[in-house]
Amino acid sequence: MDAWDRQWKIRHEQEFAQDPAWDSDADTNDPEDVTSQDMADAHRYAGDSDESQAKYLGISVEDWRRIRGEMDDWYEERHMLDQMEFDDDPDLNDDGELDTGELRTMIDKIGEDL
Repeated sequence: MDAWDRQWKIRHEQEFAQDPAWDSDADTNDPEDVTSQDMADAHRYAGDSDESQAKYLGISVEDWRRIRGEMDDWYEERHMLDQMEFDDDPDLNDDGELDTGELRTMIDKIGEDL
C-alpha cells in the first residue's frame, strides 16, 4: 500500500467513525482482548475522541476509559522503575547540596561514561 492509499484509508475511517451507522472492523469486541496496539490503531483511525475510539474497537466508552487508565498506570510504573534502575543522583546524603566528595564522585562517573 503506497502513502496515498494509507492517507485515504485514514481519512475515510476518520470520517466514518463519526457516522452512527459505521461498524468497526476491529479484531475484538471483548475489552479484555484490547492491546496497546489496538488502542494506538483506534487513535490513528478514529481520531482523538474517546467515543470514536471506543466505537472503532467495538467496546463501551467506560471500558475504553478503564483500559486507557490501566495502560497509563502501567506506563507510569514502568517509567518509575526505569528511573530507579538508572538513578544517578549525585546528592548521596540528600541534603540538597553537593559537597566536594559528591562532586568528585559525579565527575568520576562522567569520566567513566566517556
